[in-house]
Amino acid sequence: MNHSVNCPLGRKNFFASVSVVLGFLIHSFSAFSQYDSTLTFSLGYYGNNLWNPGFSFDTDYTFRETKADDDKSRSYLKQLSAQVKLAGYADPNIYQARFVQAGFRYRKIKPRGFYCMLGISPLGLYRSFLPETYQVSSKGDVTKITIPGRWYFAPEVSAGLGKVTSIQNPTGVYAHIHLMVLMPYNTYVLPLLNVELGYQFAIKFRRK
Repeated sequence: MNHSVNCPLGRKNFFASVSVVLGFLIHSFSAFSQYDSTLTFSLGYYGNNLWNPGFSFDTDYTFRETKADDDKSRSYLKQLSAQVKLAGYADPNIYQARFVQAGFRYRKIKPRGFYCMLGISPLGLYRSFLPETYQVSSKGDVTKITIPGRWYFAPEVSAGLGKVTSIQNPTGVYAHIHLMVLMPYNTYVLPLLNVELGYQFAIKFRRK
C-alpha cells in the first residue's frame, strides 16, 4: 500500500471535520434522549485486509428500540443507534494507521440473543504513519520528515452477526465485516476490507 506524505487535509480542515463528528454525536444523543436507551462499549481485534493486526474501541448509543413478533409469535427487538469508533492497525515494517468514524447502526435481536447488524459511517478520518522518511529538495538537500504519513476521509459500510446474553441484557460477542474507502488516494479511491471480532457490554437507561 503506497502512502505519499502530501496531505490533502490541512489542519484547519482536520479540526473542522473533528468538530462535525463531535457535533453529530452530541446532536444524536440529545435529540433522542427522551427514549429508553442503551449505551454499549465494545473492545475488539481489528484486522485490515484480514491479516494486518489491530484494535478497535467502540461506543454505541441505542436511542430507539421497538419490539415485534415473528410468525411464531416470538418477540424480537429492533434497535437504531448512533456510534463512534476509534481503531487502528499495523502493516509490519511498512506503515501504521489510526482512524475515527461516526455513523448509525441497525440491529435485529432474536429471542435467544442472536442478532444481525447493518451500519453506515459517513463521517471518518484516517491517518497513516510511515517509518522514518526523508525528502529531497530541488536543491538536493535531504531533510527528515516529521511524523510522515497522510490524512484521508474514510467513510464505511458494515455488516455483522453477534450473540448477546438476552434481549434485556445486550452483553456478548460479535463478528463484523467493514468496507472502508480512503479518499482521495492519489487520483482515485482505495477500498479496504476489514474484519472485527470483539466483546461488548452495555448499560441501559430508562426514560424518566
